Amino acid sequence: MQPTNKIRIVGSGKLAESLLMLFNQHSEYEVILVGRNAERVSELKLRFGLSANDDPSLLTPILLCVPDAQIGNVAQTWIDQASLFVHFSGATSIAVLPKTSGGNAVCWPAQSFGDPASVVWKEVPMFTESDGEKGAQFLESFLKITEAQSFALTSADRQKMHMTAVFMNNFVNHLAFTARQYCLKNNLPFEALLPLMEKTVSMVRYPGPDIAQTGPARRNDQRTMQIHKDLIGDNPEMTEIYELLSNCLLYTSDAADE
Repeated sequence: MQPTNKIRIVGSGKLAESLLMLFNQHSEYEVILVGRNAERVSELKLRFGLSANDDPSLLTPILLCVPDAQIGNVAQTWIDQASLFVHFSGATSIAVLPKTSGGNAVCWPAQSFGDPASVVWKEVPMFTESDGEKGAQFLESFLKITEAQSFALTSADRQKMHMTAVFMNNFVNHLAFTARQYCLKNNLPFEALLPLMEKTVSMVRYPGPDIAQTGPARRNDQRTMQIHKDLIGDNPEMTEIYELLSNCLLYTSDAADE
């Protein structure tokens, strides 16, 4: 069978939903949505007016919107219907995808998809890789739809970027969660800290995190740091985080002063 303008999206989670929102605004592809959660798939098909039924004899690009650990196994189950595979993982090599005649592709959007409706695709950096002509062609078409800035990286370099994204996103979010829990416990206005966090983000952009860094550890203010640890009280995790990050800042500050 020859490829068509139809594509299959395998999965029904937040990433799949965000892709459906994107494709719903364009006419390049007709989407066939499939997944293990039949109720969720039916809900999304109804919501986005998806009428295309799956035909096992049809070859299409298959977009794998499944957990990282399942990408290879799920792809194997679709090998007979795939003109090419695309996965969207930052931490997974393109090599886990079964070989196809035209090659495969990876497009990792460096974005959190907790709220699909808030994703502005043209503002999402895309880290891409392909290992054949069809894979490259699909990426070109997909990136044209998103209007996003893209960076072609090997699997190894993409995995490094994914690791740094965990520092920038997941770890920073956990620090905010920790601060909010402390504020709630002590009846303090957490919302009053949000402008400070927004200012920090803007200063990471310019003049840069090395120059923008302030705080008692940066000044080696041992007295203030001890007061802070006393105020944390009986919270070993928060104390450990405070001490670890303070020690890191002391080390980097000393290095910067050399």
